[in-house]
Amino acid sequence: MLYQGIVIAGLVIFMLNLTLNLRSLRTLRPDAKAPEPAPLVSVLIPARDEEANIAACLESLQKQDYPNFEILVLDDNSSDNTSAVVEAMAAQDSRIRLIRGEPLPEDWAGKPFACYQLAKQARGSWLLFVDADTIHAPHMLRSTLAWALETKCSLLSGFPRQLANSLPPEGSHPGTLLHHLQLVPPMVAAALKQTETHSGHRPVSPFPPGGVLAHRGARRGKVQDNGRCLAGD
Repeated sequence: MLYQGIVIAGLVIFMLNLTLNLRSLRTLRPDAKAPEPAPLVSVLIPARDEEANIAACLESLQKQDYPNFEILVLDDNSSDNTSAVVEAMAAQDSRIRLIRGEPLPEDWAGKPFACYQLAKQARGSWLLFVDADTIHAPHMLRSTLAWALETKCSLLSGFPRQLANSLPPEGSHPGTLLHHLQLVPPMVAAALKQTETHSGHRPVSPFPPGGVLAHRGARRGKVQDNGRCLAGD
């Protein structure tokens, strides 16, 4: 009897946590208006051996209808032609800049250090970190910033729509999403995301990779509860 009670209690806690996390999800509005004046947004892309993906990512960002943004790509010591692809596109678009990654210090993990270097070079008041293998709808920047300003949050974490070309990966996506949604209680999500954004050293993220929008003025301890809100396209 005790065993059944423990199982039932665990299932109740699981479903409660899942429900609270699902309630935190929001969908971006394609018709959201850009703020006036539009603040500069720095789109920051750490890239390592992304020759096959980086062009499609940059092309989708070039089509953004938001009026004021820059795109910084950090080549994190790639062994392929990632930097050459970015250089060719940067020569045709002044909004794109290529940054050569520095050697990795001993007390850093690779991707946090790449993001740290990007943040130092960024000029925008808002920093949007995205992966090199993502493709973005034309309204993404406008809708994401509008939502962040509307909710007055300093940090926004996004769930991307995941695409697959074969059945096994396609079948695993719902399970992965469910895992992330039930793994971390919503009240601790903001604290964990603060660690990812501000410490720079070996972050722990409760969310799948997609995109993180952060205000440059945010400081540790200043992200409010509504800063945990998630946006999905």
